[in-house]
This record gives sequence, structure tokens and C-alpha cells, in this order.
Amino acid sequence: MRLAGALALAVAAIFALIAFGPGGSDLPSQSPAAQALDAAAGIATAQAAAPDNPSVVSYRRVKSTNLVTTVMEGYSYSYALPQIDEVWARSDGSGRILRTSLGFEWPTARDKALWESSGSPSFPSMRDSGDVALDLKFDAGELNAGDGYLPPTRDLPTDEDALRQILLDAAAEDGELSAPRMFEMASSVMFEAGATPELRALLYRILADTGGIELDGPAVDPNGRTGTQVSITDSNGLWHGLIFDSETSQPLARSTRVAGPTDGLRDIDSEILEQEGEVPDLRSRPSGG
Repeated sequence: MRLAGALALAVAAIFALIAFGPGGSDLPSQSPAAQALDAAAGIATAQAAAPDNPSVVSYRRVKSTNLVTTVMEGYSYSYALPQIDEVWARSDGSGRILRTSLGFEWPTARDKALWESSGSPSFPSMRDSGDVALDLKFDAGELNAGDGYLPPTRDLPTDEDALRQILLDAAAEDGELSAPRMFEMASSVMFEAGATPELRALLYRILADTGGIELDGPAVDPNGRTGTQVSITDSNGLWHGLIFDSETSQPLARSTRVAGPTDGLRDIDSEILEQEGEVPDLRSRPSGG
């Protein structure tokens, strides 16, 4: 009941902050995006207060899509590679990753035509939809070895200042902070297995303190779920967006795309959190999965 009450208050805070702003309060003025992110952090903090059960396995299913561009004999074309990653993770760093290919897609008719004009060459990623690309199990400490920029998610600190410094160091470009890079890295961590509500709360607070982020308002993710969208555009014209559920703080989808008209080009990089929950072993899925 205490958790439910805390969540209800945090949800109410989102709408109060966005609708009315800080008004005549003594709080420092915040941008609408910062207000929404801070409110989401409050909800995640309330969730983190719930008792943890270390004996269960954390399950997460994420659909991701990457755009690949090939230059071959004077022809240049792009194709999209959607896939499903299912991750079973224990708190000791053991677990399993099952990756299933969803085939490949042409972003535009023009890309397909250029590929055909070049002789329709095969490429390594031309998998059939439903093919298992990999199925790996990991012993304690082996799952999520980091991406070369950040430590494994389970090893990220739960102190806000320490976590902020790690992200700042990783997001620096030529010694200066890159706000779009900070946004991209922090939002990406939210989709990793082991991203606890406590960690999510810290990430939302850090993003709230990051300049240049815009509140786009209500948005519908690729799975038809309604959430709140925030975004930032970098110096190369790439748009980075994050949609999260304002009632639960759960991230729903993130994407990177070219800003402005793109001849039908879709996201060049995206992640959609499709399901998560706690399960008893490395083969089970949450109810309904």
C-alpha cells in the first residue's frame, strides 16, 4: 500500500508540474523536459523501495533495429536489420541471451532498386525471419561485459554523482560534454538487462540536469503504447528520442533518426522494450510471453 500511494503521488506530480509549472513556489525554474524527467525519477525511486528478491531471474525482451549502409562497385544502399534480444539475468552476472533475427527490411524502395541494380548481391545478414542468431549462457560475472564506454550495467554505481561522472567521461567529445551523447548513453542503459528502478531513477535525474533536451509531449511508440517523449538533436542533424510511460517510469522506446525529410528513411537505430518481468529460471518467460 505504501508503494501504491507513493506511485500515485508521483504520477500526480508529473501532471501538476507539466500543466502548471513551478509557479510561485521557491523551486528553481526547470524546463518542461526536466520537469517530466524529474517526475519519472520520483516514480522509479518509489518502485526501488519495493522488496527485492535475489533468488529470481530478471527477464527482458527488446526489439532493436539497426540500419546498415553498403557501398559496392559504385552503388550505395541501406537495409535495416531488426532482431529480438531476450535476456535472462541474475544479480551475480550470470544468465542467458537469446537473439532471434527478424530478417531484413528495405527502408525505401530506392534502396531495394539500387541493390537490384548492383546485381542483388547477398550479404551476411540476409537471415530468414525467426532464425536464431545466437543462444549463449554466461557464468557468474560474465553477462553484460560492457560496451567499451561504460561498465556492465550491474556495476554502475547507485550514487548519483558517481554515475554522472562516469557518463560525463564517456560522453565527452574532445574534452567537452556532448549533451546528445549523454542523452543517447543514459537512455540506452535504461533498456539493458539489470537496469533496476533505482538506476533508472538516477538516469532520469541526470538527464533532467542535461541541457538541450526538449519535451515533445504525448507520443505513441511503434507498439502502439502511449507515453511521454523527450528528444535532442545533435550537431550532425541526428535526432535522438526517448518515450517513457509517465505512470510507471518504464522506458518504452528509443530511436535515432535523421532530422527532417528523409525520402521515407526510418530510424537508423532503435530499441523497443516489449516485455520484462521476473522468472524462476533461464528458460521461462513472464506470463503472456
